[in-house]
Amino acid sequence: MRECLISIWMQLMIDSVAFHDVSIACINQAAATYAVPAELIMSIIFVEGGRNGIAMSNNNGTFDYGVMQINTTWLPEAKEKGASAYDLQYDACENVMIGTWILSQNLAKEPNLLKAVGNYHSHTPALNYNYAQQVLFIYGKIRKILAPGISPRCDQLGQVC
Repeated sequence: MRECLISIWMQLMIDSVAFHDVSIACINQAAATYAVPAELIMSIIFVEGGRNGIAMSNNNGTFDYGVMQINTTWLPEAKEKGASAYDLQYDACENVMIGTWILSQNLAKEPNLLKAVGNYHSHTPALNYNYAQQVLFIYGKIRKILAPGISPRCDQLGQVC
C-alpha cells in the first residue's frame, strides 16, 4: 500500500512540474506522439518566448498564439486536428501538441535538420539559419541539465548512439 501511494505521489509531482506554462507530462506526450525529442520541443518553447494566453501580432497581419507561438496561417490544419484559435491561445497542452505536430511535419519534409528546425520559424534563409542556431544552442543547454552523463558524441541533435 505504501509503495502504491509513493508511486501515485511521484506521478503527481512529475505531472505538476512545468516548463514555460506547460506541464512536463504534456511535453512528453507531444514528444511521444510525434516522435520529436522533448528537449527539442522545450528548446523551441524557450526560443519562441511565448506564454499561455498571449497572441502576438505580426507585421503581415497574422498572429502567433501561445507558448509555441503558432501562426494563424496554421489554423486550417489545426482545426482539422480539432484545435481552434482559442485552444491554441489558451490551452498550453493543445498548443504544444499542434506546435510539435508542425515541427514533426518540417522534420519529415526537410532532410537537413538545421533547415527543418529553422522552418518552424521562417523559410527565409537568414531568419531560418539564425533561429535554428538559437534553438540548437538552447537544446545543448537543456541536454546538459537533463542528461549530464551522456557522452559528447551522443549529445548532438539527430545523433543516434
